[in-house]
Amino acid sequence: MTAPLQPGLWHDVLGAFATAFAALLGLYFVAFTLRPQAIEESWILETRAVTNLYVLVSGLIISLCLLVPQSNEWQGIEVIAANAVFFLLQMVRVWPAIRSPGLANTEDWLQTAFVPVGVGLGIAGGASLMANAGPGLYLILPTLLSSLAVTTRNAWRVIFPRA
Repeated sequence: MTAPLQPGLWHDVLGAFATAFAALLGLYFVAFTLRPQAIEESWILETRAVTNLYVLVSGLIISLCLLVPQSNEWQGIEVIAANAVFFLLQMVRVWPAIRSPGLANTEDWLQTAFVPVGVGLGIAGGASLMANAGPGLYLILPTLLSSLAVTTRNAWRVIFPRA
């Protein structure tokens, strides 16, 4: 079964992901303008907003990297690099939130736990592409899909924090 190791076969799916991430990124910037002062005044809302931006940008970058026709080795390297950079940026931003007493909300903890799980699956998928063996895109694509779901929920929680 070679389909998970052939990103070219997934061109339409990856194009849909890239389009969705780009559209949500644009809509999210518009949503920021609805409540800029509230987001600036609340550390939790600001962290959620920045986290969402990181997830949307990294999802867009990963989708676009997989759309570019090139060897699996390079695609794997790009996916691993994008996930590693995202993880480092996210941890710099989220680490103080993890230690904050304001992160008592179970949903915030679950979202914070989502980051290393998603990054781990992305890195494993990238490594699988590099090795040209294993599940490859079967690890990366569910991570992209769940990222869309998490960022949509997170955007709602930034715009309507008590909803």
